[in-house]
Amino acid sequence: MNRNRVSIWAALMVCLTFPLLGQDEGSGAMEGSHEGSHMEGSHMEESSAEAVLVLDGLDPVSLVQGKDEQGSQDLAVSHKGHKYQFASAEHKKTFQANPDKYAVQNGGYCPVAPVRMGREIEGKPGVFTVHEGRIYLFGHPDGKKAFIQNPSEFIKSQEMEGSGHEMDEGSGPM
Repeated sequence: MNRNRVSIWAALMVCLTFPLLGQDEGSGAMEGSHEGSHMEGSHMEESSAEAVLVLDGLDPVSLVQGKDEQGSQDLAVSHKGHKYQFASAEHKKTFQANPDKYAVQNGGYCPVAPVRMGREIEGKPGVFTVHEGRIYLFGHPDGKKAFIQNPSEFIKSQEMEGSGHEMDEGSGPM
């Protein structure tokens, strides 16, 4: 097998088995083990028992700014099924004014899985990276590694296929 087939096969096997194993690996900081989502301002709530905490509680506004700051449970907002925590009231207001800029992209779905596996997989709340000012979640750390190596492969594929999940355009995916 050539190298591309081997890496695609390996990624496919990892993505297929990882959700079955129920593992939740993470890796720190900006390419960290923290990821998020996005929702429209009209759907934003102060808290929700059903929302999933993403980004391991890190402040998404800080992440987009290139910082790794822990958010507070007292400064939390739920947006499109994901719960975000903020390091300051100012960051919370910034998020609420433009949640699609700071929330996880692609509805929280892994951008690698459709390309490598042909199907969508929800991203793990703690497996994420920030690319060009946007936060992406991944179904497995190997998907994150593949994305970091060649983000345009996965971002362009999502845009061309018009996935059922919204990819924010803005200044481009992060």
